[in-house]
Amino acid sequence: ATEGEARLAIRWAVYENNESAYIRLVSIPVEIPFKLPDDYRLKLGRGVYIKEGTDILLIAYGPVMLSQAYNAALKLKEAGIDAAVMNLPWLNHIDGGWLAEEVGKYKKIFTIDDHYVKLGQGSIIASELVKQVNHPPIISLGILEIPVCGQNAEVLESHKLDAASIVKEILKNQ
Repeated sequence: ATEGEARLAIRWAVYENNESAYIRLVSIPVEIPFKLPDDYRLKLGRGVYIKEGTDILLIAYGPVMLSQAYNAALKLKEAGIDAAVMNLPWLNHIDGGWLAEEVGKYKKIFTIDDHYVKLGQGSIIASELVKQVNHPPIISLGILEIPVCGQNAEVLESHKLDAASIVKEILKNQ
């Protein structure tokens, strides 16, 4: 999500991880409107809030989608929806017990992937939460077709993954 998190991920992969690791980095310029907590440390399968909220939870990863989720949460506040935003940097390791404790207080969960919805992080989150007795409804936003080409903002808008489209999708699903 940030330069600091990339540094933590590389150190984790080299010094703490006993398996192979794949670290997905972003190579385009991204303006990051949020800040990770100063005491943030990577914990396998767990995330961190970049914005607190009480109504719904947006879960994303990486600087592009977290920025869109964060900006969407700010716009939702204007519409009377207090959205929390969680950075969950693990794409294939989710601590289901921890996540179930975190999400229980929200009315709905929206996962946001710059990846296909099918087999993306959202489906892994849903798979972990379905093991729990009670969890809020989960709506996964992401790529549904072969990705279009263009500038980053154009591609995000085309796939309805820009902040304005995320807001519309959330309002439609309330």
